[in-house]
Amino acid sequence: MLLCVCLCVFVYFRSPLSLDTLMVLHLLVNLVLSMFMFYVSANNYPGGESLNAVNEAIRRDLDAAQYSPKDVSVYVSNLAAQSGFTRFLQQDGVYYNKEPQFSVDQFESFSLIYLVLEPQQKHLYLRQCTAVGSGGGRGHTCQLASTAAASKATTAVPTAASSSPSSRFECHWQRNTTAFDRIDLQRRTVNFRTFLLIYRCHKVAANF
Repeated sequence: MLLCVCLCVFVYFRSPLSLDTLMVLHLLVNLVLSMFMFYVSANNYPGGESLNAVNEAIRRDLDAAQYSPKDVSVYVSNLAAQSGFTRFLQQDGVYYNKEPQFSVDQFESFSLIYLVLEPQQKHLYLRQCTAVGSGGGRGHTCQLASTAAASKATTAVPTAASSSPSSRFECHWQRNTTAFDRIDLQRRTVNFRTFLLIYRCHKVAANF
């Protein structure tokens, strides 16, 4: 704060510009900096953005009369819970799980699961992913991994030989959620990266 005051005094006494001109320039610079900080802040809550995306998807499911709220569940990873995934915007009647580790057993009674995962969790909870679509509509679909495979503290992709949950879920990638990462002063760019992945998993059949 003191540095800013000293800089303003220096500019005032040294600058050939009038006080009115300096005030206008000060307001313009302050406006630009405020807009930049607002832009960064608005793109720094991937959990909140993911919550809005999941809520919109759930509303579409409910409007289509395919599911009722009691059929729908959402798993929220730690990063999502800590970056704006607030309970105040959660849908009534929908089950939300914010446990540190995902377990299929807690979702067996639901027909639909939305997964909000960190990128490194994809290989823990999903398996047998295959690409679908092309061009701008390109995505992928996966099988939900077993509880036993998901409980391993490893980044290795679970194999098809892993034991399966009593119900089989097929998961479709919905979107990635990006957020502000850092400012690259050398390249003069604002960098973003993917913080969260959203998958929609529906129950296909029960295994016997």
